[in-house]
Amino acid sequence: MKSPTYISLVSICLILAVSFGTGCGSGADPAKSDAKTESPDSERIVRDGDGNEYRTVQIGNQVWFAENLRSSTYRNGDPIPGGLSDKEWTSTSYGAQSVYREGSRDEAKNLENYGRLYNWYAVHDPRGLCPTGWHVPSDEEWTVLENHLGGSTVEGAALKSSTSDSPAWNGDNSSGFSALPGGHRDYLFGNFVNQGDYGLWWSSSPNGSSAWYRTLNSQLSNVYRGSSYGARSGFSVRCVRD
Repeated sequence: MKSPTYISLVSICLILAVSFGTGCGSGADPAKSDAKTESPDSERIVRDGDGNEYRTVQIGNQVWFAENLRSSTYRNGDPIPGGLSDKEWTSTSYGAQSVYREGSRDEAKNLENYGRLYNWYAVHDPRGLCPTGWHVPSDEEWTVLENHLGGSTVEGAALKSSTSDSPAWNGDNSSGFSALPGGHRDYLFGNFVNQGDYGLWWSSSPNGSSAWYRTLNSQLSNVYRGSSYGARSGFSVRCVRD
């Protein structure tokens, strides 16, 4: 017959095993029992200063947002000017942001699906667009992404959301990047164009009076690298981990 003391010790060990995954005499390393297993990069959630949450995805050695940036503030909490009229948009030399709007389109839905559109002055602002630990990718970092997926002439389909994704596009999304055709805001007239057909993303790398950017469109499987649009263009932004 077991003594009351033995039974009490067994009970305590059972409680420890259920609560903490260890018990008496198990040989478990106390340091290991306190360790936290990190989620894969594809499952991590990052929050910006507005409280927006973003899925992330690892592609090669890089970790990217799997959604476009939606923040209305810089990293330090300062607001990024928004609500600019067409005339104001085409004449500003400071950072600005906007949500795609046209006709009866739902701005709130556009913000949720496609994020905000930023001019390059906002991208270049030293206060930073992306959350701490993240940054707007350079032209070189975009190229690294392209090369990992097979080069700029073929990887468009891998970057685009698939027809089964929600929201959907016409790629296969094999990379998990989940690109969408969010359109852009024109730098000459301030109007909103090409949603549903094109997606354009800034890099942080200047080129003359503008900067390098990347374009995906519905008709082609390649990624276009350009810098012909002015710095007042409103493009989408992705963040990459430092």
